[in-house]
Amino acid sequence: MVNAELESLRRQIDTIDADIVELLASRFRITAQVGELKARDGLAAVDSAREARQQARYRELAELHGLNPELLVNVFRQVIAQVVVNHRAA
Repeated sequence: MVNAELESLRRQIDTIDADIVELLASRFRITAQVGELKARDGLAAVDSAREARQQARYRELAELHGLNPELLVNVFRQVIAQVVVNHRAA
């Protein structure tokens, strides 16, 4: 049997995971709007300069919060890669 403290911590993790999913869904809704604007204005799906600035920002945020910068950059690379796929499919 798992102790009550462990179960409480696991419930907290589950809540945070649900929050992360909700935030990602919100992010994808907004990036869909960005994709529509880019398509309307004839802009490329990929903005390399912005991506470079964002990667630097992700590293700063990771360090600020005691996280592995490479992990955070890799997570956001995956998110951004999906955003680009979505933009190109629209």
